[in-house]
Amino acid sequence: MVDAGDQLDSPDLRPSLRRFLLQLRAAPAFPLKQGGVFMVVIGGAIIFSGRIIAGNCLAYMKAMMRGSGGTTPLLVVAMAIAALALLGYMCLYVMAVVGACAKGDDRPPNWPDITSLDETVQGFLMLTGVLVICLGPALFLDKVFDSPPRWLYWSLFVAGAIASPMGLLAVSLHDTLSAMNPLLIAGGIVKCMPAYLACVWLFPAIYLLTTLADGFSLASLAVAVAMSYLLMLGGCVLGLLYRTHTRRLDWFPDAQL
Repeated sequence: MVDAGDQLDSPDLRPSLRRFLLQLRAAPAFPLKQGGVFMVVIGGAIIFSGRIIAGNCLAYMKAMMRGSGGTTPLLVVAMAIAALALLGYMCLYVMAVVGACAKGDDRPPNWPDITSLDETVQGFLMLTGVLVICLGPALFLDKVFDSPPRWLYWSLFVAGAIASPMGLLAVSLHDTLSAMNPLLIAGGIVKCMPAYLACVWLFPAIYLLTTLADGFSLASLAVAVAMSYLLMLGGCVLGLLYRTHTRRLDWFPDAQL
């Protein structure tokens, strides 16, 4: 990323916001730098495979619950493990992108080295944990109650969508789901405004992509590659947000990230 300077035309902007906007200009090219295209395509293949396996696993589970024959529990378990491994590995990589950009790296990091399945499961649980904590209240309200007030549902959903990028940033840098402290997340959002508004698009955009295509098709593969690019871009933007607002956030006062 370019060095933060004081070259932005608006002299009334805070230095942290000025640095963020300067470096944000280079963010769309970050996932494609120095072999990044290959990383995006591989990431898309991982997401595509994980979605296919997870979808088939859920279909087999529903068939077993209905008492349909032809499906063994061992197959369902094997597919669940495979889906967790693939999607969890991608989750680990997204968090690695956040950490790399937070440290100032100007190209995508290498794929994470893993020594056990536990690591990929942990990555999957941390990222999905962020989504469950942020969006779970709205989804729970919509699924459990017959006619919940729409204003309440949308208020919870929008609040969760706004909080989820900061949650991903906090979990990625602290490397624990306990970083989903409401005071830490809310305080981080306030301290990073208005630059934080450049990050809130991430999860809604990825969710919209998942609605475009599904199943085993070229369209679904293209969607998975687009998701891979957006995840890397979102991780980059979040890393830049931290790097340019480190002093304001003050998450690690006694250590250098």
